[in-house]
Amino acid sequence: PTRRSSDLNDYENAVTSIKKAIEIKSDDPTLYTQLANYYTKLNKNDLAIENYKIAYDLQPNNKVYLYNWAKACYKNKRSQEAKPDVDNYLMGPGFLANDEISRLLRRMYKQDKEKEKEKIKNDREEKQRKAKEIQDLEQEMFVD
Repeated sequence: PTRRSSDLNDYENAVTSIKKAIEIKSDDPTLYTQLANYYTKLNKNDLAIENYKIAYDLQPNNKVYLYNWAKACYKNKRSQEAKPDVDNYLMGPGFLANDEISRLLRRMYKQDKEKEKEKIKNDREEKQRKAKEIQDLEQEMFVD
């Protein structure tokens, strides 16, 4: 859906207000999360990821902040940035296999693994195709 001009102005005003609040209380992760949410609405994804990361860094044991950051990275094809922290969470003592956030993180991780496997398979097939072409060319050279 397209954003109306008035919505964009409201979002920009919200960003300005939240930045002022951060100047006063720079250690509040909820402010950075709010800022990231508005950056997402403004399609400023790099700034959104940066602010979700700040929120997570301020409270690294908060799985909601980890989820927000990892999801933003994932949506913007930057999931490798969050992967070490996601791995630590999924392997750590605070991991609850049945909570919604953990399931989503595992799905994101699994999807990345499946993409990696597909890329490896495609690379292998490409190498085999090239090897076959070389073999065919060599046979043609020696047939004459």
